[in-house]
Order: sequence, then C-alpha cells, then structure tokens
Amino acid sequence: MLNAIAGTLVVANTYVQMGRGFNEFQTGMLSLGYLVTVLAMIRVGEKILQRAGAKLPMISGDLITTVGTAMMSLTFLADFPYTIAVFTGFALFGLGLGIYATPSTDTSVSNAPLNKVGAAAGIHKMASSLGGAFGVAISATVYSSIAAGGNLEFAATGGLLTNVLFGLLFYFFQSFFLSPRIQGKQHKKKNPGEREFPNPFNRSPVLK
Repeated sequence: MLNAIAGTLVVANTYVQMGRGFNEFQTGMLSLGYLVTVLAMIRVGEKILQRAGAKLPMISGDLITTVGTAMMSLTFLADFPYTIAVFTGFALFGLGLGIYATPSTDTSVSNAPLNKVGAAAGIHKMASSLGGAFGVAISATVYSSIAAGGNLEFAATGGLLTNVLFGLLFYFFQSFFLSPRIQGKQHKKKNPGEREFPNPFNRSPVLK
C-alpha cells in the first residue's frame, strides 16, 4: 500500500512547473535529495531489520515518507519557503522509502516456503506495481479535477493530501496486522551437540 504514495512525485513535479514556474532542470534538482536519501538508507533499513525485525523500519519508513509528502502540500507558502519545504519533503520521502524497502521485500519473500519463493516474489512485485499505479491515478485525478477550476495551489494540496491519507492508512494497517518483531528470515535454533558448517552461498552458518 505504501507504493500508492508514489503519486506524490507526479503531483509535486507537475505543480512546481505549472504553479510555480520551475523549468525541467529546476524541478529535477528539487528531487535530488530523494535520490540521495533513498540510496543511502536502503542499507540502514537492512540493519534495522536484522536488529529489531521488520515492523519497526516499515512503520518508521512509512511515517517519514508521509511527513515528507505533507511538507510538499504546504502550497500556501511563498516561493522560497515552499522551495525549501519541497526539497526537504523529497529528501524525507526518499529517506522513508529507503528504510522501508528492504524489510518489506524480505518479509514478503523470505517467509514463504522454499517452493513458493518465486510465486511470493511475483505477487510482491505485482502488488507494488499495482499500488503505485492506483496511487498515481487517484492523486493525479484529484489534482487535475480541482485544477480544472483554475486553483492550482488548492489542486496540489488536494492531490498531495490524498497521498498523505494513503500513508496514514498503511500506518494503521501495519500497526494492527504486523507482528511486533516479525523477521524476514527464520533460522533454526542450535541444539546441543550440533555442529556448524559454513555455507558457501551465505555469510551466516547453517546447521547440519
């Protein structure tokens, strides 16, 4: 469901060009923070997953992404403060998605039985793409419907707050349905007398 928030990218980039007069290069520079943070935080999300389970990074990533989207919805600000808000919002957007990405994939795929891993990966990818498509379609429809009346600021606020709503819905879903310390990978407990042998395909030892 978090992928439904992808409509933020469409609405924010459209608005800053049509409503604030940014050109294509300036619009791209606004989202530079998103690129940097999403790449930097993927590894961090993996480390949090290993230490605390999947629920913590998934919920915190969702909340950070939602806060970033909410900052971009502050269209009542003047040009310079709004530019700062959008740049910061994009950075938080990428930061949250980076934290969320690895635990989400690991949880959906690694808990599947060995003979169902391919199916689990396909379902995860399909759900991600479908959520993103629905999110873009809904938020873009909200934006264009309101913008047809001539008020681009209100249209952008409506489209972006739609994505904030998606983020909040996903937060409550995770809070109620995810196990507090659900782990992506399950390991056997070592029994007394068992020996460990290195697995050439994995950094962690396996039990025989």
